[in-house]
Amino acid sequence: MTEAVQSAEAHTAEDSDLKTAKQLINDYCIEEFDTMADFSDLSDVGLAYSTTEDDEHEIQVSADLNTYCINYAVDGETVHSVSFDSLHELNDHFASLYFDAMISDAEYYYYELHPNEKTENVFQSNTPADNSIMVRCEWSESSVFEDGKVYPLAEFDRLMRKADEDFVSGRENIEQKYGSLENAFNAGYEEAYQYAGYNKTKFTLLLPDGRTFTERQDIGDGDGGLLDFLSQYPAYNDIMPMLREAAGSMPEPENVFQSNTQDTPAPETADVFQSNTQDTPAPETADVFQSNTPAYQVGDTVYLDGRPFEITEIGKLNIQLRDPAQPYPIFRSESRESLARLMAQDERNAAPEVFQSNTRRKLLRRMAHSRYPL
Repeated sequence: MTEAVQSAEAHTAEDSDLKTAKQLINDYCIEEFDTMADFSDLSDVGLAYSTTEDDEHEIQVSADLNTYCINYAVDGETVHSVSFDSLHELNDHFASLYFDAMISDAEYYYYELHPNEKTENVFQSNTPADNSIMVRCEWSESSVFEDGKVYPLAEFDRLMRKADEDFVSGRENIEQKYGSLENAFNAGYEEAYQYAGYNKTKFTLLLPDGRTFTERQDIGDGDGGLLDFLSQYPAYNDIMPMLREAAGSMPEPENVFQSNTQDTPAPETADVFQSNTQDTPAPETADVFQSNTPAYQVGDTVYLDGRPFEITEIGKLNIQLRDPAQPYPIFRSESRESLARLMAQDERNAAPEVFQSNTRRKLLRRMAHSRYPL
């Protein structure tokens, strides 16, 4: 193949990626602002504009389609920039832009660079004088929560648990009826699209002594309520008793499963809780999840239900995958255990080359959450 032909093909692919980028950004702008995007300067395409919470600083988030990056600026100062290897990679992020998340992140990076400008105890004003523990929803992709609203801990925990249970239940019902979400998409069942992926929710825990803890929980991951989610992490062990008391809940007793367990367990339940203590793990999961560091990486391809999927995100409990056959990104989320079980059903997943990365070796998280580790 001549250099001229190669150059022509490269230009064709670049033009196609640029067209896709413009379409995705336009879709976002029309949905968010009821207006088309401004592409008069491809190095500075506006995505979000607002002010900091105290209205003292102007925030602007923009995309540079020439150098493939997202820029976060406050009062004209670039406080953060996320770079990508190609416009094709950047398009994955354009497909899931979220206004409130971009503004929140810009403000976060600004105060990281200028900590002295942040009002001391900025969250204490949201904490009532009775020293109760509150939770502020920074932003959420779920309609259950209101962005910026402060909730009593018990209420936020209850709403989160119900939202998560409803999401998981809704997805399971569709999968039982159609076999998979993909089958539901192909059958034209539009309601299935709301269960593709999960609804990210960023919140800040406000303690009476002024301490704050900011986290993100993904509705649909099966983590349950806020307290269920936080209790998974040792960093919150010290304050969990206080949180449970404030929410009016008590932790499950350690022998919760012993009361119903006879000396000789029933066949259907005998092995349920032995898997974590057996010296030899079950064959289908032994080689896949031997440690907290999985054999696969973001960008790898695995085969589920007879089809290839690209791993786009590896969470602490769940794995997010994308169907590359779809024209626009359609995601599915599987728990580690579920993924191991599904992978064991396709012999192609046992081949070493399955875990070789695709051309995009490191697919960054959705730009709105770029500072959170995988």
